Amino acid sequence: MALTKSLRQKMFASISEGGFVLLIAASIAVGQLGVSLYLPAIPGIGHDLNISSSLMAMTLSVYFAGFAFFNLFRAHSPMPSAGVS
Repeated sequence: MALTKSLRQKMFASISEGGFVLLIAASIAVGQLGVSLYLPAIPGIGHDLNISSSLMAMTLSVYFAGFAFFNLFRAHSPMPSAGVS
């Protein structure tokens, strides 16, 4: 279903341009903050769960693989080309 101009205007009417930029910046920052908090905790988590450090490192690899897959999916979705005008 393609977004019509009036539907897009209704969807984004309550968000100002500056608010939208802050929303996008915050969503990016949350992902980066999660990784920054997770990396130092890897040895402790592995010790508490009695699993090897290589298995713990694999969890980070799986996270990044999922993140990359999502970005590929998002790049080919119709939403980026349906800009607000």
